[in-house]
Amino acid sequence: MRKDQLTLFSLVLVWACLGLSCNGATTGGTANRPTSSPPADQGSALELVALHREREYDYLTAQGRVKNLTSGQLSDVMVEVEYYDSNDNMVTSKEGVLDYRPLMPGQISPFTVMLHDDPAIKTCRVKFKHLSGEIIPHKDSVHKEASTQQKNKK
Repeated sequence: MRKDQLTLFSLVLVWACLGLSCNGATTGGTANRPTSSPPADQGSALELVALHREREYDYLTAQGRVKNLTSGQLSDVMVEVEYYDSNDNMVTSKEGVLDYRPLMPGQISPFTVMLHDDPAIKTCRVKFKHLSGEIIPHKDSVHKEASTQQKNKK
């Protein structure tokens, strides 16, 4: 990705975040909360269904997809990717927004989080939250599948 494209991407991301903040303020603060509870048997409002990391040039990109497990729409959902070194110490974190806003029941939204690469980064973890900072419980199907595949190889 060229520098001018990255600058444009950053500006669009900031604009989108500011737009979401304004929308949340006009609804009396309720836009940050799901319109329904997660299914009782799962306890999670979202499901991480895909995650891919890529190092290219001086950037590290995390791309994924998340599914709304609730029966209502979810507004103002942010993704936070935490990056860790080989000793499981957090190196840094970066936030982004989902591509689809609001996220409708059963809908799957892609997301992309990009940052300058740090050679110390070896792995990452994803979490979701509202613009208010409230964590949204999620089911991680990506790492569950990976650990199942490793057990099957033994």
